[in-house]
Amino acid sequence: MRRWAARCSRVVWPRPPSLPWRSRRLSPARRATSTTIICSPCWRRPASATLTAVPGSRLQLKGDSLDQPAVQAFHRERFAAQGVTPDRLRFRGRDHTHEDHMAAYDEVDVALDTFPYSYGNTAFEALWMGVPVVTLAAERFAGRMGCSILNAAGLTEWVTHTPEAYEACAIGLASDPDALRRVRLGLRDQLLRSRLLDGRAYARHLERTYRQVWRRWCADAARHG
Repeated sequence: MRRWAARCSRVVWPRPPSLPWRSRRLSPARRATSTTIICSPCWRRPASATLTAVPGSRLQLKGDSLDQPAVQAFHRERFAAQGVTPDRLRFRGRDHTHEDHMAAYDEVDVALDTFPYSYGNTAFEALWMGVPVVTLAAERFAGRMGCSILNAAGLTEWVTHTPEAYEACAIGLASDPDALRRVRLGLRDQLLRSRLLDGRAYARHLERTYRQVWRRWCADAARHG
């Protein structure tokens, strides 16, 4: 994980602007988001409720196929069923370079982690670029990656456990430009100080886990001859 931060630092991603979108843009942005994930009704409902509750907010959907008119129409129809008008949605396809992909976070104020399948590398990228990530912790690995990353980064206030809490967290962030500005200016430094990017500590913890597993196996083998 430290290697990931070092690679980003060598590229010298510029510090994000203090608050790029006064229109409060939300995003479930992914480098490659499948239609199944984005269209999950269980995620679309709180995302739509957040848009409704925050005047002037817009939702940016980003993914490989989202520059295709038929796919855009598909999403507009489903969000319309939740009361979201087409002008509240913005679509962005795959960026041609990684630089453009990272720069896209300058257009986002809050990242809405998708569920039941959550962020992985996307959470790292969003946080590194100063964008808070709201996640809903599920029971299985595929739905807990965002939760694990936020916990390791010391950002537990953005981890929620019900759709209602997820919605409330997203609305609270999107409705507070001053808080978003503070987050944006300090988030990268917080990541660098956190155990999320402490590679040595991670390696030591993993080694201890391997030893515990091995000792448990040995003890079990001894009991059963």
